This record gives sequence, structure tokens and C-alpha cells, in this order.
Amino acid sequence: MKDMTDLNIISQNVNGLNNYIKRRKILQQLEKEKGDILFLQETHLTQEEHKKLGRIANAQIYSSSYTSSRRGVATIIKNHVPFQQTKTIVDKEGRFVLVLGKIENVEITLINIYYPPDEKAQFMNEMIDLIVTQGKGMVIIGGDLNLVLNPNVDSTAGIKHKSEKNANILRRACKELGMIDVWRTLHPRTKDYTYYSNRHSTYNRLDYFLMFKKDMINITKCTIGTITLSDHAKLTLKVNLNSNKGKYLWRMNNSLLQNGDLKDTVKKTLKEYLEFNDTEDINSIILWEGAKAVLRGELIRYSSLKKKQREQLKTELEIQIKALEDKHKKSLDMKLNKLLKKKRGELDKLLTQDVEKSILLTKQKHYDGGPKSIKMLAFRLKNQKSKSYITQLKDDTSKVITDKNEIAETFATY
Repeated sequence: MKDMTDLNIISQNVNGLNNYIKRRKILQQLEKEKGDILFLQETHLTQEEHKKLGRIANAQIYSSSYTSSRRGVATIIKNHVPFQQTKTIVDKEGRFVLVLGKIENVEITLINIYYPPDEKAQFMNEMIDLIVTQGKGMVIIGGDLNLVLNPNVDSTAGIKHKSEKNANILRRACKELGMIDVWRTLHPRTKDYTYYSNRHSTYNRLDYFLMFKKDMINITKCTIGTITLSDHAKLTLKVNLNSNKGKYLWRMNNSLLQNGDLKDTVKKTLKEYLEFNDTEDINSIILWEGAKAVLRGELIRYSSLKKKQREQLKTELEIQIKALEDKHKKSLDMKLNKLLKKKRGELDKLLTQDVEKSILLTKQKHYDGGPKSIKMLAFRLKNQKSKSYITQLKDDTSKVITDKNEIAETFATY
């Protein structure tokens, strides 16, 4: 069961997910960031393709489509989040989706917005009205608003953005309604950006999380990521919802057996175990159970080591990209831009390899082995469509219980 003490919400303009490999890379990177709720803009997907995206992500998905080459937004809520949806408002032009619901009795409104650069100011007024009339509980607005709130600190150009009219409307609304630009509130003097324009050689902060001041106490972190797989950086918001952490079951990664050095390690470990424990007075069942425990420990150690090595390489590349981005934001040097593209390419190659391995593993699980694989596929599809665990229960007095600790206690005393 998921710990809601720190709920990670990630927003990113993905600049099109028509390409299957890019789709998997984006989802895999967001999975690495441990995103519980994802706000994606410019998906460029049809409603049917959005549904497929939800199945791949093993999540609830609420989306708005326009055409296969423009706009499109998707709010993805992972199945480990005990979210109960009560209302959805979807724009017909692929610009926003509003989802209202509860997470363990905490009422929450999620508004995912993509503001097209050629859209009139009337749309901004409509969004303000939507927030005022439909927002309930903790309201979280996120997305690519295509505007610069403060040109002096949110753009390397240092001049008013073309969307200044929209920015004025939003600034006035924030003041009147008591809303805050979360990242700027937490980083009042920092200069950082979410988008780089190759055409104008400028950086701008166009992506935002907006919330009401009353919910400021629930915010623990808001960070801007690096620009890698899209032309926009990820924006991550961490919100405190106070819950408890659960447990996970270990499962062996069969692909590890393809590594020759692991085979040698397993053989050596098993040989040493049998030399010390295979005696005349030991029961064969106990011997076998002990062997499995020892091998499991060795596999966990090996798997953790390999994962750390690979993740370390990715982290080093991300750090290098961040450092180069910071330098490039200040100098706009073309040599730095060339090196930046090279490092992004190296990271992209690693992420592609991860996706290819993931796809291969999925296909292998589903199609090898006859009837057993068919059952596994059916089980996986069933789990993708269902909620991950019980979110409400009636006790013996017909009282509806939604708190997960009370649900567990009710089952224990049944």
C-alpha cells in the first residue's frame, strides 16, 4: 500500500507521444522519479491512444484530445494511489482536464492545463472561472501555461513575453484569490527555467504549479528538472497527505540469469552452502528451503549492485547535463549547446536500452510457455483495469469506512 505522506506530482510538456519508443522512455523516466500523479501536456494522442497509455502506465487516466499532431493533455494517477474520482471535466479542444476526487478522505482537485501559444486571453479567464467554481479541497493546478510571470527572473531575455496579457490576468487572479506560484514561492531569488528556445536562444520558465496559500503547509518540495527527452523540463511537486507505508513482495528478475558472471557466483554460493550444510542429519526439505533463502540474498545483492552502477551512470549524466544547462543559460555559448546535446544523447541511449529490455521482458512473459503465459497476460490486464486495493468497506453496522487503517482493523476482527 502506498505511503501518501509524500505524494509526488510531476508535470511535463512531452512534445508528442506518437512514437512508441519515446512514449515508453518518458513513462520509464517518470517511473524512476517515483511519480504518483503525472500531468502531461502536448501528448498529441487520440482518446483511444490515451487509453492505451493508461494501460501501459498501469494507472487511471483522464485525458483530453484535439488532433494527433497538436495539443492533448493527460492526467495519470498510478494504481497504487487510493484515488476515488467523483467528477471529471474535459475540454473538447485538448487544452485541459479537471479531476475531482479523494485520496484517503482528503478532497483534492487536479487541473492539468496546456495553454496553446496562439490561444486568446479569453481562455485564461475561463480557466480562472473553472478554478473558482469547480475547485474543492486541495486544489493543484499544473501544466504548460506558455507565459512568463516575471520577465526579470523567469527569462534570460529580460523583456516582456509575448503572452504578457495572459500573465497580467493570472497575476491579478493570484492576488485576488490567494493563489501562489509554488516553485517561485519556495525559490524566491533563484533563476531557473523549464524551456529553451533554439530559435531565439533564450530560456523561459513556462511551466507551473499553482495552489492556494492555505495549502502551503502541505507542500514539502518543488523542483525543476533537466531538459532531456522533451523540449521542456519536468516540474516536480511533493505534497504531504499523511499516511502509512506498506510492504512489497520480492520477485526475481529472470533476465539476470543471462549474465555469465552471475551464473558463476550462484554456482559458487550454492556449492559453498552445500559443503557446510549437506550433512546426514539434515532434512532434505530444510536443506532446500535454506538454499533458496541463501540464493535469494545473493540475487538481491547482485541485482542491487548492477542497478546502482547503472543508476549512478544515469545520475552522473543528469548532473553533467544540469551543470551544462546552468552554464548555457548564462552564456548561450554554441559549443556548450553542442556538448549539451551530446550528453542528452548519451542519456537518451541509456534510457532507450532500458525500454528495449522492458519491452523484451514483457513479451517474453506473455508469449513464452503456452497456457501459463495466457493466464499471466489475462491476470495482468485484469490488474491494470482494477484498483490496486480496497478504498472503502462496510462494517457489521453498515457504516462505510474509508480510512485504510480502519479497513485493515475491520478485516482483522471479522
